[in-house]
Amino acid sequence: MSDVIHMHHVALATADLDSTLKFYTDVVGLKAGPTPSSSGRLQWMYAGENSVLHIFQPKVVRDAPVSGVYGIAHFALHISNFDEAVARLKSHDIEYSENEMESRAARQVFFDGPDGVRVELIELGSDEHLAKKWREPMRQAELLLYGGIFAELSRVSCCIC
Repeated sequence: MSDVIHMHHVALATADLDSTLKFYTDVVGLKAGPTPSSSGRLQWMYAGENSVLHIFQPKVVRDAPVSGVYGIAHFALHISNFDEAVARLKSHDIEYSENEMESRAARQVFFDGPDGVRVELIELGSDEHLAKKWREPMRQAELLLYGGIFAELSRVSCCIC
């Protein structure tokens, strides 16, 4: 069984990103920090070194409250075993989608809870996982680079005597 380690983050959809950021900065005490690029307006808020609240402004505009557009978009739980979590979802016939973030060596699975709340389970890879995943492609790139340099050096006739 894949044990939940801790709450990872909450994603919050808002109608007014600027005033929401001001609230979470001034009232709650979170700090704006590094945020991945996005096609929409997005800001990650941090508690210390941890990004705990991802606030975004959906491209959908509404006149009246609409369920699922504003409020908490999903909550994420850090898990220890992605494959076991997916197997559990399959065993309960729960529809889900998967995402892999190679740059963070992370795997995510998203699904809806009984009240329609979106849930994310995220397994974060270790530095060792990153090293293993990228070691061979980096070695190949180095061979190509250094092989090209050595080939060029051997082509040039230069001798210091």
